[in-house]
Amino acid sequence: MESALPLDAAPATRRQPPSRLTDAAQLFGLCGFAIAQPLFDLLGRNPTFFVAHDVDGMNLITFALVALIAPPLVLFAALTIARFVSTTAARVVRAVLVGFLVALTLLPVLHRAMGLSTAVWIGLLVALTAIVAFAYDRRRVLRTYLTYLTPTPLLFLVVFVFLTPAHTLIFSSDPAAVAADLQGTRTPIVVVVFDEFPLGVLLGDDGAIDATRYPNIARLADLATWYPSATTVSSQTIRAVPAIQTGLLPADDSVPVASSYPRSLFTLFARSHRLNVSETITRVCPRDLCRGSRATVASTSSNDTFTDDLQTVYLRAVLPDSTATQWGVPAIEDRWAGFGQVTKAAPPRPKPGESAEDFSHDALPGVDSLDQAARFDAFVASLRTGRSPGLWFHHSLLPHVPYTLLPDGQPYNAHYVPRSSFIRPDSTDLIDVDAQRLVLQTMRVDVLVGQLLDRLERTGLIDDALVVVTADHGVSFDPGKRRRDASTARGRDGLLPVPLFVKYPGQATAEVDRRDAKTIDVLPTIVDTLGIDLPSGWHFDGRSLIGPKPMHSRMPFIDGTSYPGPVRARRIAADLDTFLVSDGGPHDPFRIGPYGELVNEPVTSLTLASPAGTVHADKWPAYDHINFNKVVPSLFEATVIGVEPGQWVAVALNGIIAGVGPVYRLDGADETRIVVMLDDSLMRAGPNALDVYRIDTTGTTLHPLIAQR
Repeated sequence: MESALPLDAAPATRRQPPSRLTDAAQLFGLCGFAIAQPLFDLLGRNPTFFVAHDVDGMNLITFALVALIAPPLVLFAALTIARFVSTTAARVVRAVLVGFLVALTLLPVLHRAMGLSTAVWIGLLVALTAIVAFAYDRRRVLRTYLTYLTPTPLLFLVVFVFLTPAHTLIFSSDPAAVAADLQGTRTPIVVVVFDEFPLGVLLGDDGAIDATRYPNIARLADLATWYPSATTVSSQTIRAVPAIQTGLLPADDSVPVASSYPRSLFTLFARSHRLNVSETITRVCPRDLCRGSRATVASTSSNDTFTDDLQTVYLRAVLPDSTATQWGVPAIEDRWAGFGQVTKAAPPRPKPGESAEDFSHDALPGVDSLDQAARFDAFVASLRTGRSPGLWFHHSLLPHVPYTLLPDGQPYNAHYVPRSSFIRPDSTDLIDVDAQRLVLQTMRVDVLVGQLLDRLERTGLIDDALVVVTADHGVSFDPGKRRRDASTARGRDGLLPVPLFVKYPGQATAEVDRRDAKTIDVLPTIVDTLGIDLPSGWHFDGRSLIGPKPMHSRMPFIDGTSYPGPVRARRIAADLDTFLVSDGGPHDPFRIGPYGELVNEPVTSLTLASPAGTVHADKWPAYDHINFNKVVPSLFEATVIGVEPGQWVAVALNGIIAGVGPVYRLDGADETRIVVMLDDSLMRAGPNALDVYRIDTTGTTLHPLIAQR
């Protein structure tokens, strides 16, 4: 039978646009691959991110659902607007969104396999977006395949909730207090844990506490028992702090929360003591115990910071590191929160007509040292006597990097990062600058310790309380190594030894106990000192530090690895002694390197020779309007010409040399740079005359560097 219609009269077929339901389903599936899965994978394996932001339980499930639903909703809204414009606009927008999400899914895989530069990454992003968009618009099989993938993000959700370490925060409730009857225990307990605090920085060349530089820590040693051989058991705060709180060696897969550590300092004393607990990136004190007490579980960030940090984590997960850095995405490194957080003290306001950028004293993102000092002040103010004894625990992220505090508490700019804040530079001169800045910040910690001792004395707690001051771990100064690298003897000398002072109840004289103490010994020592009969099921990996020394010593170990031979904090002290002048003068911390004695010398007392080159400071105008109520530019950075790496420069403020520092050039860099810490006591409020000189090898002749503003 012949067709009723001629061939050329057959109705034309055209592709029908996908329904709104299909659009939503495909965007949901693709956003799951491109956005939710990278977050679930990274944060599921690193749940401390949520601990640091105080997110758990239903809040964590809410985060997971929002990560799945919010991005496709936003894109679907954009596509809906395009539908109202025209069918063609919707078709283009749909194809481009699909292409972009597929490209965003594939690029991290390609980067891990090939290592992509920023230019190649952007080129591939554009190319893949265009290719996939074209194929999606023309090939029905691709559209069908993407529709079938729609349910896959639900699998990502299931894995995140049930099969990653993050499930500990969702399903494990905080334990109630252990049923221990300690009503007869009346001794107040004060435990302070500092962070990234190497013992070696406190020592003089004789191995004793440097009382000139750190008078208050020396005062603490005069009241307490000092364990100079004390070492940490972990280089990571999320494991080192719970080790102090529980007396247990940390497990690799443990999350620093109460459900992972049900037997702790807090659950042991909850019935007998008033808890006042300030944790920073751990939450070992159970919520039900802390909520009912005068305790505060300190969070490092607000909800706004959580959103910012989540954005940082995602961008660092999908972008090449070089691209993320180039685009100003904060580095994550060893932090869990506040990636873009900086010292809160604002820079001075520019005068009318001047650029605000000139006064933006750049600070490293990460720990807000000024805020940490304020938290310590609040902790000290909470110390008081009462009808029931108190248990105070405070973890302070000091003197942890970034180094932004001077000994008097004045915040200063902290932009200098020769490689990164987590990897030491190769230059020993730059290592010395890093160590100098640690000394300056540690001198501020010394002031805080003095405030603690003053408060204990005023309240009368100093005689009866058991006081522990220690640190979670130290820090390495090995050139070219990570800040917490324990692969070399020098690294271990800085990383493992930590301050450990125990002021026992009623102790009247100082003692030095050289046994091989470890941070896991803190809680067993508290228990033994107070004569506590432990509840059933309790045990410690550490051992008490009171009584006779054990027959067998323990080898140094960290993160589960033992090392032969002792670690020697005095080696770090000896290194400090070689480059940092220490004769009791007020300018000592700024007198660094071979020409440190020039600090505080008038320029007129030295010989001035011919100019040696030029200097272009990063922030010249900052020295024209110094405001001591704000951030001061104590860290001087500049680019120099005519001066060679290995030489040294002096920077004078108002005719007085305020600091000296090295000349360096990083590998692969074109510029020659200088970095100098300036003594803020030689600054004036308002305008300051600043001059830079190359120091002759004699140390008595200065060659001016011509300023280029």
